[in-house]
Amino acid sequence: SEDDLLQKLTANIFDRHLATYIEVDENKYLKTLSELYSRTMKLSAELQEFFKGSEDDLLQKLTANIFDRHLATYIEVESRTLDGKCQMELKKFYENKNHQKKQIERFQELRRDMQALIGSRANINIAQIEDYGGETFLSEELAINLLQQSSHAFERCCLLSKENDLPRNILKLTDTLLRYLLHEHCDYALDLGLQAIPIAECKSVPQIYFFDVAQKCNAIVHLLEKTYNASVIPNVIGTPQYTDCIQKKRSYLETVENKIETGLERTLNAIFGWVKTYLASEQKKADFKPDTDVDTVASNACLAVVQYLNPLIGLIQKTIDGENLAAVLTEFGIRYHRVVFEHLQQFQYNTAGAMCAICDVNEYRKSARVLQSPLVTQLFDVLHALCNLLLVKHENLQEVCGGETLNYLDKSVVMNFIQLRSDYKTIKISNSLKGISDQRMV
Repeated sequence: SEDDLLQKLTANIFDRHLATYIEVDENKYLKTLSELYSRTMKLSAELQEFFKGSEDDLLQKLTANIFDRHLATYIEVESRTLDGKCQMELKKFYENKNHQKKQIERFQELRRDMQALIGSRANINIAQIEDYGGETFLSEELAINLLQQSSHAFERCCLLSKENDLPRNILKLTDTLLRYLLHEHCDYALDLGLQAIPIAECKSVPQIYFFDVAQKCNAIVHLLEKTYNASVIPNVIGTPQYTDCIQKKRSYLETVENKIETGLERTLNAIFGWVKTYLASEQKKADFKPDTDVDTVASNACLAVVQYLNPLIGLIQKTIDGENLAAVLTEFGIRYHRVVFEHLQQFQYNTAGAMCAICDVNEYRKSARVLQSPLVTQLFDVLHALCNLLLVKHENLQEVCGGETLNYLDKSVVMNFIQLRSDYKTIKISNSLKGISDQRMV
């Protein structure tokens, strides 16, 4: 009959021709399998109208005869292939950098910090901190390659997995992506970046590279999030694997975020540790208590510090984004203010020296204003007002202390600055300080 002939012809096409293509193209097995399976499903849909009246689902059986044995082992092949591709991409990346990946030891950072600290205090070079010349060992191009390879795997997975197996298969491929992209690449680069941060008591100008590491790492995480939302979440949402997918990514990201946070903390310690050390060694007592009248300009020590910090502020604004930017800039400004505040309290000031101190604070304040932090701006405004206490006539001290800027400070803070005046012992016996000493400022 006509129906029998049609069935035999269709069976011949499926069994002899399509099956042969799958067996032959093993070198491009996954790509060929997905392409032929897709075409076969399309062909089946087109042929289905010729079998509308048939109770026997011949097309489904014929498709199963060809593909079932391949689909049964598909996810193992896909997972193994993705693993191999990720390995190869990372290997090529480090080879191009002429870098042999290191085993990060548990106590390596502690040993490095102790050796560097001893070397710094003993003024000998016991430990040379390796900064790799600013190389971050992070690559958006590599990340894009890994994500593209993974996206192709996710697409094939959606096509070739049974409905019940799809979430588990997606999770398996996701594990591979997260392991190579976040752990083997980002996490490793962060470990190297952490080790390259100078110690806080470094006597030479610290070279700061960790902001670049943080920027590239965050950029890679953003790329991962896009792929995750496009290719992973839609295929696991509403299934038990959804929670696993979210938790696995969160676990990897928490490690990355914690290391970035640690790196930023150490970087700020290095920056302002050096500033503190530099000001202590380079600021001269004569800057603030000259024997003769001098030009009222900022001191050389101040200008050197500002010249060092200004480019770093620009670097932070360029490399840190989102809410993190405001947080880092504010913390930068708080530490900036603390170092200057504590430093200025190490000196005594005559009138000419007080003018120089105010010039210094004006330079610091102008520099800090770029941080665009209301809190930091207020801190430096208050510091400027405190420095004015070093300059005003002693009979006007009580009036100045009651001004808008200083009237909320504790009296001890105000008195500590007044005591820095070279004429403090003289005015102490006058009535100039009586109101300040007796009045509690809230």
